[in-house]
Amino acid sequence: SLKSIVISSSLTSIESGVFEYCLQLKSIVIPSSVKSIGVNAFGSCYNLTSIEIPQSVTFIGCYAFDRCIRLENIKIPSSLKYTFKSN
Repeated sequence: SLKSIVISSSLTSIESGVFEYCLQLKSIVIPSSVKSIGVNAFGSCYNLTSIEIPQSVTFIGCYAFDRCIRLENIKIPSSLKYTFKSN
């Protein structure tokens, strides 16, 4: 039943799978303190429609937004240095 998330500015990373299968999640506010987004962090958040990733993020894990079928807008920062790729 979680519909929105405002992540604390004291966090520096969003861990792997932490919000996976939050089926009703529609919005996320990611603060500039976050530097990394883990593998499958928001996987299967079917109702997520948009997200803005702050310039502070330098790493996004593979499948971070896998199966986010309604995700229409995503802003990826130029600060992104690498993503984890799987074979």
